[in-house]
Amino acid sequence: MWLLMLPPDSLHHDASDDIYNLDSNDPPSSSYCSVIHGTTWSILASSSLPVNIDTAQPSGRKYPAIVHATIITAFLLPIVALPYLAARRQIVPLHRKLEILEKDVHSIRNGLAIAVSNQRSTTSELHNLQTAVNVTLKKSNELRNRANFRAEAKRAALNRSLSDLHGLLNGARQSSDAQTTTLHALGMSLAEVAAFMQEIERNLGLETSGSSQDQRGIERLRLLALRMQSLPHTSNQNI
Repeated sequence: MWLLMLPPDSLHHDASDDIYNLDSNDPPSSSYCSVIHGTTWSILASSSLPVNIDTAQPSGRKYPAIVHATIITAFLLPIVALPYLAARRQIVPLHRKLEILEKDVHSIRNGLAIAVSNQRSTTSELHNLQTAVNVTLKKSNELRNRANFRAEAKRAALNRSLSDLHGLLNGARQSSDAQTTTLHALGMSLAEVAAFMQEIERNLGLETSGSSQDQRGIERLRLLALRMQSLPHTSNQNI
């Protein structure tokens, strides 16, 4: 029944083709689909094929569903395609910009990954450096404590040595004082002995004049006593 859409001026083709199209299930061509009005009576009259047509009643055959879909698609396709093409024309630059942005984001991500890796390595190096500094400070404190301990020990030993030396000096001074006192006392005793011996010689008439005849050593005793008494006291000297 889609032959009803043909106009009278388009009936220059063979009628056998029309009969073939009537019996087939193929969709009509674009020329058939673009025509809105027509009649089958003129087509059948110009055809040489025998066709049984009821002149009193038109054919009750309907269009297939695919014909309706094709016609609707033919009308709707430009309406739908034009906005799609316009949108696609705008989407293509946006898609290119999006690709550029994706590349930039990828490069930024790589840069961030490198920066994070460098930061991690720097943090690790700083941690190692801090650990080394802490170890060095700990060793320095230990060495300082040892040096202070040794200095205190040396100072204490020096103080002990000085104390011992002062003790020895005091002992030596006291001993020297004692010896000097003893020598002074001995000198006085020798002087008294020499005087006693000289007095005895006088009483006995044995006194001689001149040092050459000092056979008993009275003068020597006097000189020795004088030397002993003339020794200085060490307590009066600074040691």
